[in-house]
Amino acid sequence: MTLAGAALVRELLLGQSAFDADDAFCAPPKTFALAQATLELVDRARAALARGATFAELDLVPAERAIAALRTAPATESAQRGAEVAQALDAIGAPAPGERS
Repeated sequence: MTLAGAALVRELLLGQSAFDADDAFCAPPKTFALAQATLELVDRARAALARGATFAELDLVPAERAIAALRTAPATESAQRGAEVAQALDAIGAPAPGERS
């Protein structure tokens, strides 16, 4: 999960497209939301693994797509995309007690 988490950070948080007007520059609040969502995804996946799930059983794709949609969303759609991210993260489950949230 550590390697997968690093890939998620690289792809969802650090990778920006200069050819996309909404992705070429990211305001600090949006960057914070992306970082928080990415770390939450990793925390929830680790918690699921700790509860006995296998990595193959984790369905991270909906959350990854929701975070990617938030990254490329215009500012007017940030709230809607944020809600979609929260819903996708909820499908993975809650982090274990003591995990960052």
